[in-house]
Amino acid sequence: MKIKKEYLLLVVIIVALAAYLVSRNPDRNLYELPQMDSVLEKDITKIELTSSDGKILFAKEGSDWKIVPEKYLADSQKVKEMLSVIERLTLTELISESKNYKRYNLDPAEGIEVRCWAKDDLRRQFTVGKSAGSFSHTFVKLPGNDAVYQARGDFRKKFDMEKSGFRDKSVLSFEKNDIAEFEIQNGESRETFKKEIVPQETESKEIKDTGASAPPSEPLWTDSKGGTADVAMVSSTLSTLSDLKCEMFLEGKTKSDFSDPVYIMKFKGVKEYTLSIYAEVEKDGETYFPAVSSENDYPFMLTKWRAESIMKKPEELLKNNDVNK
Repeated sequence: MKIKKEYLLLVVIIVALAAYLVSRNPDRNLYELPQMDSVLEKDITKIELTSSDGKILFAKEGSDWKIVPEKYLADSQKVKEMLSVIERLTLTELISESKNYKRYNLDPAEGIEVRCWAKDDLRRQFTVGKSAGSFSHTFVKLPGNDAVYQARGDFRKKFDMEKSGFRDKSVLSFEKNDIAEFEIQNGESRETFKKEIVPQETESKEIKDTGASAPPSEPLWTDSKGGTADVAMVSSTLSTLSDLKCEMFLEGKTKSDFSDPVYIMKFKGVKEYTLSIYAEVEKDGETYFPAVSSENDYPFMLTKWRAESIMKKPEELLKNNDVNK
């Protein structure tokens, strides 16, 4: 009987001790996460990113975002991705109160401080650390708060770029179907191609009997000697150039710094467009071609494969049976 009482007492002690340890567990979720004020991305007019590399400031001008003070046009998709994170920032868990910020890339050397305004009103501020191990969360820190929190989403890379990485890389843009004429200057040679619209046969018995729509008219491109260009090759070239993006811009350079292009293309549509490409250069072990465009204020670099795909000789565009005309 005495033994049973001792066992019962031991069980009571164990249960009490377990309850005590649970109540002392520092990992329990007995805390409240900070409440984030509502912010709508459409209201944001300025974003500032601060890191050990310096500051990058974005300002909204009309429907465009500019990188200031240079007033470089920012990549609208990249800005939209940042705004989406800012609006939807959601804290999901308290991670640490130890102030060991380096562990989470939230120290001054690695952290990226984000601040955004609606006009003159500072609406949101937080520091971005590294991605969590799940790759579906990111560590963040709030101003005036020593704690490290986990936020929903893997978004470090949306803020972690050099200024040049946020720039809009579009350097030439037009509607290719509007182009009626283009000229190629390749060294000393020059050739112009003009477009004609050739209607398809519409008198076939099948079309008459069924009332089907006539086939669409096809473009015919001819050079100054009457040679006929390969329609598919011309279409491919115009498609590339109608939405041309560069690899990088040439910082500290202006268009006036470049002369004697090795290749020029001119297009006539609703207005005239020009692309000039210059002799290749080596940068960081890679070959690039400097270029300027009538549609961008800044000189830029094209990769070797992109430039060479553009710089076709006029005779390369002709159909095989017209090459020797």
